[in-house]
Amino acid sequence: MADHSRTRWSLALPVLIMLVVVVVYSVRLPQRELRPYTWTGFAMGTLVEITVYANRSAEGAVNKGFDRIGEIEQLVSTSISDSDIALLNSAPIGSYVQVHEDTAYLISSALEFARETRGSFDPTVGRLVDLWGIGTERASVPSGEAIRHALSGVGYQNLVLDEDKRQVMRNTDFRVDLGAIAKGYACDEVVGILQNAGIDAGIVDLGGNICVFGTKPTGQQWRVGIQDPAAPRGSYVGVISISSGAVATSGDYERYFERDSVIYHHILDPSTGYPASPGVRSVSVIAPTGIQADALSTGLFVLGVDELFEFVDRSEEIEVVVITSDNRVIVSSGIAEAFQVVKEGYTYEIR
Repeated sequence: MADHSRTRWSLALPVLIMLVVVVVYSVRLPQRELRPYTWTGFAMGTLVEITVYANRSAEGAVNKGFDRIGEIEQLVSTSISDSDIALLNSAPIGSYVQVHEDTAYLISSALEFARETRGSFDPTVGRLVDLWGIGTERASVPSGEAIRHALSGVGYQNLVLDEDKRQVMRNTDFRVDLGAIAKGYACDEVVGILQNAGIDAGIVDLGGNICVFGTKPTGQQWRVGIQDPAAPRGSYVGVISISSGAVATSGDYERYFERDSVIYHHILDPSTGYPASPGVRSVSVIAPTGIQADALSTGLFVLGVDELFEFVDRSEEIEVVVITSDNRVIVSSGIAEAFQVVKEGYTYEIR
């Protein structure tokens, strides 16, 4: 009897060892494979980089993300002749134009941000953007008369949206430009696609509009650098650590030209028609979504330091890092503990 028992154990032992190996292998294998995969491309006039942490190839989901960015660009680009925005801008004043649901959502959101910022963010400044041409080979300083003409009709109140019917109308002769909000929306859409595909964690960088989601395998938070306006790209004044959400920066160093020792940047003040000059060099907004961060970084830049911090104080979701023309870095109190100084030469404040 004992001999038979020993025989059974001698036969069973290798099987048990194999089972243990299989179980350990199956538990550890995903952790070994959970590493970053990065894809890059060009869309919406900028470099796009998508990095995901996944247990399996995520190429299909990432490709869907790039396709989604292309879909949005086709709808809202002012340089594509049959886009919704181009058709709206060329339609007779006072006539409704049928638009895609994405376009309707973007216009609805843009109008809401315009109301929240009291017009410092305004989607009806397209004619001014075209007039200055900043970021193109035809950039120039327009005459005062040309600016006054381009300003006529500007005002988000003159853009009418029937959201139920997805119809939009211009009441006055302005041009819609969603360039200060579309990238943030596209960033959000890509994150949704990746999450729906079961991707564990990732970061989407759409021309500096950054969205992060999930948890890194190391458990560490995402670290997003805040660009030094006075230094080459990739030089940071500080780093923000966040677990999820979005960061977007608007700065006078991004697109500009110089004439007669004067620098003209691309962030236009809808009330004057000239580049905004609020004593601010950059505003980085940290928000739950890309669309919020994108739109508000522009709107708050135009407001200037005091008014933008009044806005932040009223908001329960928005935090900011502001770099001023007199070399101050001002961090809103809600994000102060997550901000790490990495550059000397600035005065750092919490507000």
